[in-house]
Amino acid sequence: MDSISNLIENFIISTIGEEKSLDLSRNELGKYFGCAPSQINYVISTRFTVERGFITESKRGGGGFIKITKLSDRKDSFISSLINNVIGEQIDYNRAVQILIGLKERQYVTERELEIIKIAIHPKSLQSPLDIAERQRAVILKNLLIYF
Repeated sequence: MDSISNLIENFIISTIGEEKSLDLSRNELGKYFGCAPSQINYVISTRFTVERGFITESKRGGGGFIKITKLSDRKDSFISSLINNVIGEQIDYNRAVQILIGLKERQYVTERELEIIKIAIHPKSLQSPLDIAERQRAVILKNLLIYF
């Protein structure tokens, strides 16, 4: 049996479908699934991230609305959004890995490519002070993404 988090995620994904965005009420969705609105927050904050191809905006009032916007499904647009809006001038290893997982889920990189990139951007590979390593990681990741 699927966990409540998986059910909520699948419901949201199927509801968005081919649409660009979706407005949800945490309270209404919580009632629908018989869970607390905080469970909805958890699913949205962990599974609908920029790294996985979504932008979320919280709207105050009226039952706690959330807007989920799907980034472009086109590979070049998606990678361009990552390079220009997500990675920035520096990036920590865990966030970079989340980006790579999102690319793997979209089948933009293979498992082998994912593992090779993880090795290239790993703190042990960079062997620099943290701030320098995070800048190096951003440059390496951006350059590799341009290739894909």
